[in-house]
Order: sequence, then C-alpha cells, then structure tokens
Amino acid sequence: QQCVWDVPKWGGTGCSHLQAWLGTEGWKSSYSTVLKLVNALRLQKVYGKTIVQTPTCFSCGNTVSEKKLYVSLHGVFMGCREHMIAQAKAKKEYLGMDMTHGEVFCFECN
Repeated sequence: QQCVWDVPKWGGTGCSHLQAWLGTEGWKSSYSTVLKLVNALRLQKVYGKTIVQTPTCFSCGNTVSEKKLYVSLHGVFMGCREHMIAQAKAKKEYLGMDMTHGEVFCFECN
C-alpha cells in the first residue's frame, strides 16, 4: 500500500463533481486533512500503535473493521456507504475518500 502525504497528481479528468471540487479554493487543504487521517489509520495497523481512535459511521456506529467507511471531502461527516450516499444526496456534497485505500469516490456518479 502506498501512503501519500501530499495533494495528488490526478490521472484523467474524473467526473464533473470532482472537477467542480478541484476548482474550489480550499480543496487542497481539505484533501490533505482527510488524507492524513487515512494514512494515520494505515500506520496504526502497521505499527500496532494507537494514533487516532477507531473511526465509526456517524449514523449507525459501525467501525472501519466492520464496514468500509468513507469520510466527506466537503465537510465533517464519516459514514458507511449507505449513510454517505444519504448524506451526499441531502447536502449535495458528493465526494468522499475511502478510509481503507485513500481513494476519492463520487457518490453521485458511482
């Protein structure tokens, strides 16, 4: 697994939601903050030391070990797929990062 601590070099163009988000002023800061959390979780597994508390879905309480979790790239929300989709539709904020792999995901297009 690759740990990336800086903003990505995007391959391809992505969806319209990703393009719109990349056009905002604060996307680098938001992305970097979320990526640091994801990488801290990876390092925690490797070294067996607690760096951050185990993430849980804000809606149902499932942990990252029980379900795949995502964290919003727009605001403060972490959730399982089902609850991220609901949050994305309610807030019209569609991008999240997979907390296992650090991949950006659009909940409107996928």
